[in-house]
Amino acid sequence: MLLSCTVCNAFMLGGLAKMSPIQPPPTLHVMKDFDPSEPAILHDRVTDTIIAWSGEEADAFRREAIVNEDGTITWDDFVFDGWGNVLGG
Repeated sequence: MLLSCTVCNAFMLGGLAKMSPIQPPPTLHVMKDFDPSEPAILHDRVTDTIIAWSGEEADAFRREAIVNEDGTITWDDFVFDGWGNVLGG
């Protein structure tokens, strides 16, 4: 099910909020430091999109994520190359 949010310029897909493509923030943290149980923003390299991560998929992420040699993490249809705190910290 796809839910649209025109005010916030995002949409829901599979429980994750996906925002319109933007340049990744320059302050992204490396994926090896990502805690999937915490809310965060993630940059998907495949679509050059910021994903709002709620932490609800933490168990599936821990089971299925593949750490690539370049430090990115492949999970589901995403290739995450950086993350940031939801409130920018």
